[in-house]
Amino acid sequence: MRKTSIHSYLLILLLSILIFSITNQSNANIVYRSSYGSAGNGYHYPVCDPGGVIWVCSYDDANLKAFHPNGTQAPFTPITQGKEASGTSVALAGISGLAVDTAGIIYLAADNGTSGYIYKYQSWDGVALPGFAVSFRPGDIDIDTSNRIYVVEKVSTTVKTRFFVFSENGTGLGGSPVSISGTGSFINRGIGVAKDGTKVYVVSETEGKLFEFSGGITGTTANYPSSTEKLTGLSSPGAVDVDADGTYYVSCTGDSTLRIYQSNDTLREILSGSGLAKPKGVAFYPSKQALFIAPYVGTGSLQRWTQTTVQQIPVLGYHDIIDKWNSTHSMFVSTDNFADQVNFLKKHGYTGVTLAQIDDHYVHGTDLGEKPVAFTFDDNYEGEVLNGGSILSTAGWSGTIFAHTYYVGYVNGVGARGSWTQLSTARQAGYMEVQSHTVNHLNLTSLSESGTYGECTGSRAAIMKNLPGHQAPYLGYPYGGDGFTSSSYSPRATVPGLAAKAGYINSYSYAGGFSSRTTAPHNMPRVVMTGAMTLNQFKSAINYAGGRLDTDPYIVNNDGNGDGSVSLSGSWSTQEGVSNSYIGCYGTNYAYTAAGTGSKTATFTPTLQTAGQYDVYLWWDADTDRGTNIPVTVQYSSGTASMTVNQQLNGFKWNYLGRYSFNAGTNGKIILTDAANGIITADAAKWEPVSTTGIGPEWVLYQ
Repeated sequence: MRKTSIHSYLLILLLSILIFSITNQSNANIVYRSSYGSAGNGYHYPVCDPGGVIWVCSYDDANLKAFHPNGTQAPFTPITQGKEASGTSVALAGISGLAVDTAGIIYLAADNGTSGYIYKYQSWDGVALPGFAVSFRPGDIDIDTSNRIYVVEKVSTTVKTRFFVFSENGTGLGGSPVSISGTGSFINRGIGVAKDGTKVYVVSETEGKLFEFSGGITGTTANYPSSTEKLTGLSSPGAVDVDADGTYYVSCTGDSTLRIYQSNDTLREILSGSGLAKPKGVAFYPSKQALFIAPYVGTGSLQRWTQTTVQQIPVLGYHDIIDKWNSTHSMFVSTDNFADQVNFLKKHGYTGVTLAQIDDHYVHGTDLGEKPVAFTFDDNYEGEVLNGGSILSTAGWSGTIFAHTYYVGYVNGVGARGSWTQLSTARQAGYMEVQSHTVNHLNLTSLSESGTYGECTGSRAAIMKNLPGHQAPYLGYPYGGDGFTSSSYSPRATVPGLAAKAGYINSYSYAGGFSSRTTAPHNMPRVVMTGAMTLNQFKSAINYAGGRLDTDPYIVNNDGNGDGSVSLSGSWSTQEGVSNSYIGCYGTNYAYTAAGTGSKTATFTPTLQTAGQYDVYLWWDADTDRGTNIPVTVQYSSGTASMTVNQQLNGFKWNYLGRYSFNAGTNGKIILTDAANGIITADAAKWEPVSTTGIGPEWVLYQ
């Protein structure tokens, strides 16, 4: 007999990203969510790097810090030194601005009192790179998508406002600086640039104004012929930030407000109140549904604000779809169990979506329908392609295989992996996409920076080589690791930062919970799917809160979580699977007894809500010591039907017993007795209502 332990992967279901208490703001549809990290005398000018890590500079503390969105500070920060063009390290002082380019390089502006310097750092590990000097006192800094660098002159007595434009290497562009004439003493701290460089915004702290420059970059020349005072009467504006859609965010330290304007200059929202002290700069995900606001106060903490209402998307994480799961590989799900889950989702109005559709929703808010759900499969097992793909295709949906490319086509004791030919066929047929799971399925947090980066880039290269034209922009972390825990460094470089550097748009973990537009782009969570999960447990895992349909099956299993009861008369034992051996029972265990004279029985009784015809099935754990002539009686509305089943064969799936009429209530039963020539197992039974709609109960693919 076989015995299995409670599998550790179920514990992953308890994990979640650390989120602190929620405080509703009466004047905003964005709410304060959490805070972390404290500045000695003011944070300002935060930026979000491509990996989703938030960088922020401390003014009087003269340092640079980086935080994961859950509040964990990167171990390589705070950074207190930068490098001059010669490579000489110098202490930071007078920090006045922060920006990040498309390659993940952080740019920091420092005001030395009469001139300044632009320092550079790798976002994934904080390593300083040679920077360049500027001849003026810099304020904030911003970068467009062509990696041109825009720096505002902080203090001026000769013009009202002025900004400079540089190439990546610090060479000034022709036509730079760009200015508005005026006399007096002006302080202009903040600058924000449209991603295409066609608009530049500068805020004047002394005048309480926001200036807009229109034009662009032609070749190596900055040409901004039009300028205007866009906003006036602002209370000490210190920063302005622009997102990818041209929405601009004006931070006012004087009245502790953040003013958000659409690209057409319409005021969309004013954030204020608790948790928003003297804001001085905003960082945001590409989705713009999570804002990170820097407070320019002595004991302030970086604030995380998110939209109150976002669509929650269950991204389901499976491994192999086969006849038998086991305790060691507890994320293997039986074919028939997976079919039940997909069938349930289809009948209850869910829509299968792809990772590309989730990405489009994440960035642009594209409607995914009322009940979106995504299917992902790790490790490119052959059963994922053949069984999982077939079931999803029947439902009209598709899934994503996260392939660890060294093992494509590999066969060992765990199971066969799909070949490149199989993966290519699945892609071309449209029922399975292929994305990256690294090369060797190693724990990225235990590798060196180069090792992690190589695992990420190597798998993308292999996919692009073997599946021509496919860019593989999505990554599934091996072992389901949370991309944003304190251990997610490699060992000093952030795993999300390296994933972004390798070219991935989104990365998926088993951090817990559903994905949404407020989750970090390189920590999109998935829901763990295990072999022991019953259909009712599956409903709980996806937070299903609806009622039962007349076409929903009734499943009764010996270890609970069912739609009825199991009664055992006589001496029965409960059995689980032996570690490392395949078990495939329904739920976590099954009952068994030795052959006898018919005095021992196992009775499955559903609680049927609706009278009608039902297809009836029995699930058992097959083995060579089982009975081949086990008596089974089906008790239905107008009589009984008797038969025998061979439990040495056809295990780990639904075995069809016939179609019968049943009354509502608990009169219907399936009864097994011990009058057999071997061990009798009692595991689970299913009553599937007869229907001609949907993919329904006629969808018996694996009988």
